[in-house]
Amino acid sequence: TNAGGLRYLRYGSLRGNILGIEAVLADGTVIDSLSALRKDNTGYGLPQLFIGSEGTLGIITRLT
Repeated sequence: TNAGGLRYLRYGSLRGNILGIEAVLADGTVIDSLSALRKDNTGYGLPQLFIGSEGTLGIITRLT
């Protein structure tokens, strides 16, 4: 995790550096939220949700 330490001090939090995410769920569904929008208030923040779950919700295949 990116909870702290030298990497956190140098680069900041992982959530602040991720713009979009593509992930595959356990049933094979591909979730694509690779958006060019910096902020999006339509529903849950899927990139932050997948980053915080640390692989329990699905496998992250692409990041922006």
